[in-house]
Amino acid sequence: MARFIMTRFVINEEYQNSEEVYLAMLINRFRFKTENTFDDKVRTDFYILVKSFLNQLSSVYGKDLLIDQKLQQYLTDHIIWLYQRAKDSLNVINPLKEQVIKGFIKDYQIIKNNINIFEDWINIKLTEDEIVFILMHIVAGIERFTQSKKTPNVIVACDISQGTADYLAEVIQNSFPIKILGTSSVHNISNVLSGCDCDIVISTSPLSEISVPWIQVNPILDEKDFDSIRVFLSGLNSQNNKQSSSVIKISSYLTNPDTSKFTDILLPGHVLVDMPATNWVNAVLMAGEPMLKSGAVSQEYVKGMVENIQEYGPYIVFAPGVAIAHASPHLGVMKTSATIVRLRDSIRFGHQTNDPVKFVVAIALKDPASSVGLLSSIMNIFCDSEAIRILTKAKDHTDLLNVLKNIEIGRMPVLTNNQSA
Repeated sequence: MARFIMTRFVINEEYQNSEEVYLAMLINRFRFKTENTFDDKVRTDFYILVKSFLNQLSSVYGKDLLIDQKLQQYLTDHIIWLYQRAKDSLNVINPLKEQVIKGFIKDYQIIKNNINIFEDWINIKLTEDEIVFILMHIVAGIERFTQSKKTPNVIVACDISQGTADYLAEVIQNSFPIKILGTSSVHNISNVLSGCDCDIVISTSPLSEISVPWIQVNPILDEKDFDSIRVFLSGLNSQNNKQSSSVIKISSYLTNPDTSKFTDILLPGHVLVDMPATNWVNAVLMAGEPMLKSGAVSQEYVKGMVENIQEYGPYIVFAPGVAIAHASPHLGVMKTSATIVRLRDSIRFGHQTNDPVKFVVAIALKDPASSVGLLSSIMNIFCDSEAIRILTKAKDHTDLLNVLKNIEIGRMPVLTNNQSA
């Protein structure tokens, strides 16, 4: 990160390696290891705050910053320690403040316009120095996002005729987000590849002895060919992103394929649809009841979910129309569990931008430290406006659960005209 900052923020100035090392040390001073410094409840709170912040910025920038796990992790650690510094009345000086603001004035204004998410919870006005530290994390994340979006270079190999090859290349170019470098005969493909930067070969015949990934299709593409190319490109993007950065291009909402899914912890009776609630307290208690009845949590935990909002405010409304109710696991979590409630009528929690709430998700994490992937997956689903739209149209609890299962594996259902009306 220090090298990225020095090369991007220190504009038109030479710098010494010692300055880069100094900056790395400075950043590290304010990105302490926080595993045992705060209890699980506080870490979960800040994780939700950062996720909400990144969701708002994703809407502003038109870039999905939610999938950058490094950004989520580093920014959460930074905000936690910022909170500790604020409690101890410790002020920090950012030596690059003026240069960063000058070089990224539009980004600085965006961060400043959305920083109230943290200020309201911490109950303190952040200084320009603190805001610029946050800005530096965000622009580094945007850079990783940009680098992860490389368009694949493709060569089409065909031995039927040049006309067929040109036709096939044109169809593929118009159907997928790729760049066609050219066409080649199958027997000459190795020579062609040696002189260009090709990521994929799409061929009408089997290939051998080439190092570039390839896929065989029919000269006239049918529906199965289109599906095969789509899956092939998705797999290539995932592989490239794992190798190049922490940004993971996901075909599903699972942060990690080994992570438990949201639907794995939704027991029978934990999906409630079109439930009437008179106020937010009633809605939260309603969401906690199935977990209490199943023995997953204690009465004190359910009560704690309400008291958490009363004490810290409606920060749990992390995305438009969605609240994620939780409390400290020390209040009584016997096993990891969750409930989802779709309210009949939306309820106001008092959030400045994300009210009113249609969905209340109650979660109980027995071991929050090892459940970060699960929490991230749940929140990523409900940060997706299209997922919310489809979940809102689900006919009943069975349909809603099936929709969730499909969304988790990347199969976003398509609404019919009758459903979307």
